[in-house]
Amino acid sequence: MKKTLLTERFQKLAGIKPLYTLEEQNPTNRDTSKDTTSGVFKVDAEVEDETTEVTVKYGHATGPVDDVTISWGNESHNVDFEAEDVIDDHGNEGKDMTFVAYSQDDKWRFIVDVAVGFNYEDSGEIYEVHWQTLEIDIDDAKKKTDEQSVTGMEDEDPRRPKDIEFDTAQAMSKLTPDDKDKIGDIQSMMNREKYLSPQGGPLEGLTFDMVVDIFKDNYKDVQFTRKQPNGEDGPYYRDHVSFPNADDSLAGIGDVSSFEDWKYETMENFGNVSIKLDPNTNMWFDKVKIIDDNFQATLDKLAKGKADAMKRDQELGRNID
Repeated sequence: MKKTLLTERFQKLAGIKPLYTLEEQNPTNRDTSKDTTSGVFKVDAEVEDETTEVTVKYGHATGPVDDVTISWGNESHNVDFEAEDVIDDHGNEGKDMTFVAYSQDDKWRFIVDVAVGFNYEDSGEIYEVHWQTLEIDIDDAKKKTDEQSVTGMEDEDPRRPKDIEFDTAQAMSKLTPDDKDKIGDIQSMMNREKYLSPQGGPLEGLTFDMVVDIFKDNYKDVQFTRKQPNGEDGPYYRDHVSFPNADDSLAGIGDVSSFEDWKYETMENFGNVSIKLDPNTNMWFDKVKIIDDNFQATLDKLAKGKADAMKRDQELGRNID
């Protein structure tokens, strides 16, 4: 006959069924083949204050709070819980405690209520894990960092625009001419990098001078001069870069005037779209891209119309070459 522990006999008399005891954690003849497959169940848990179906899966540890995999949505974390605070102390009948675990990146915190023995600190006895109390929270600092990494945005400046302008003017007034030149170079570099990034930069902030600065291998061969928007004569470059139009054609941007005309028409039809500049591509027609859903939808619609027209001509036996 199996020997019954004194604590287990007391628990049975008290109507409390232990899940395991410290002495039973590592029996030599224990069958571990079903630890993973049998210990899988679903519970409704509070994830960031929203009720969410969560899958709880026991691993190969014998204890119900160790080697636990908790999964929901695209998240899955293997954690070990540790006792933290006492919720209710029932004297010799045991006590309720909160157990806490953290994901490996410390981003997620898991909290669950557990019924334990009255001398849990010495015995390690766990009666029951109340998985229906599971709460999952995200560390606010981690969440803000993730959002900033995705959007590329920092916290908004809490100052009013006029205050920002005044503080900036005050700081600039104390700079030497060399310092101002360095700041100007840094700002130009930062503006330039935006348009080279995969997300592109706002068309509204792009100027012809920036285009010339980015496409350093172009805009060297002056074809002719003509009057520019400022009323003065300026060069039109033969080795210019082509910008995309909504009708699937390309506009040669050879001077300030042609750039401003293209910019005005594009913003008039599609607003302040994102524009990506790629001076390193070998495809001359792919150096400038507009990143905008409406612009792309217009191109797709036009392409479909062309394809439909070609199909009709083929059906009618017309030569489409």
